[in-house]
Amino acid sequence: EPKLSILITGTPGTINGMVKGVEDGTASRFIYYGFASSGLIWKSQQSEAKVKADSEISKLSKSVEELFEFTKDRPIKFDFTEGQKLEFDKYFEDKTSLLDPDADVHYFASVKRHGLIFKRIAAILTAVEAFENKNSNNELICSDKTFGACKDIIDTLLEHSKIVFSNLEQRPYEPLQDNSEKLLQALPDEFTPRLGYKIGEDQLGITERTARNYYKKLVQNKKLVKVGPKYQKVQIAAVAVASAVAVDAIDFK
Repeated sequence: EPKLSILITGTPGTINGMVKGVEDGTASRFIYYGFASSGLIWKSQQSEAKVKADSEISKLSKSVEELFEFTKDRPIKFDFTEGQKLEFDKYFEDKTSLLDPDADVHYFASVKRHGLIFKRIAAILTAVEAFENKNSNNELICSDKTFGACKDIIDTLLEHSKIVFSNLEQRPYEPLQDNSEKLLQALPDEFTPRLGYKIGEDQLGITERTARNYYKKLVQNKKLVKVGPKYQKVQIAAVAVASAVAVDAIDFK
């Protein structure tokens, strides 16, 4: 069954002409990778480097043809190990936790698409490994090395995708990063949720909903604990518990 793949190069303005917005799903179907221009520098089209590049591309094209011939007449089943499946879900859960629930609604579609992109890249790299090792098995399992490489690749692609979505939505680009630790450092040892929201907004520019998500994550990671209507940093709570135990242990007779 034929599949359509599209490879397009151009300037940032090209995307605005090709994709009208972020709501129809088109924008999330692409991998994006951007890089800065080297400036107004003339590069010789007759240089030795150009001739060498053409030769290398020709060799790679031959390798792709050989890979196609190696795999075309047999169905191949690809899968992750059980450990990799758990790590895959954890990876994208962590990425999702970094999103701003208000600003990143449409970008979330791209994050989900990158789950599929991750698997496709892993399958392609695994097939290349099988070709290089002359492994003709019909069932291929992703290696940990390939899985790790895919995580590195997706890390980069997600950031480039976020840049594109920010431009399409005409809003400032904010790197996909976890500010929960920054919020933790900014908070006092004991605080009410409302105080934490204010500190997060004033010092880090995060919304109340994002702060609530960070509270949940910090509690799960045993860095915050809920004590009545307030939160406490874990080390402070531990000291309080130890002090209470010490008092209980005292013989007042």
